[in-house]
Amino acid sequence: MNAISTSLSIKYWKWLFLVLEAVVLIIPASCLIAEHLLHSPVELESEALEITLVVIYMGAFLFLLIASPFFLRSLRWVALAGWVIALGTLILGVLTPAT
Repeated sequence: MNAISTSLSIKYWKWLFLVLEAVVLIIPASCLIAEHLLHSPVELESEALEITLVVIYMGAFLFLLIASPFFLRSLRWVALAGWVIALGTLILGVLTPAT
């Protein structure tokens, strides 16, 4: 019984990490693609939608950056990929000049 619950727990955490990694990659990538296609900065019409996207993105980003190292033993590459994605996003954001 314990092995089954551990296996289900690892599957749950793996799926959570994969979803959060997708969120951290898809939101900025879709904004960049939209900016290149529209040739202007992306500004959302609804302030509530913008705040919701920022909260979802920051929650996923902070979870991957802070919690991923604690899951390295059980999730290995999924946790490492999440941490690298979060750290890469942080470094990219710091090195990108403000215009």
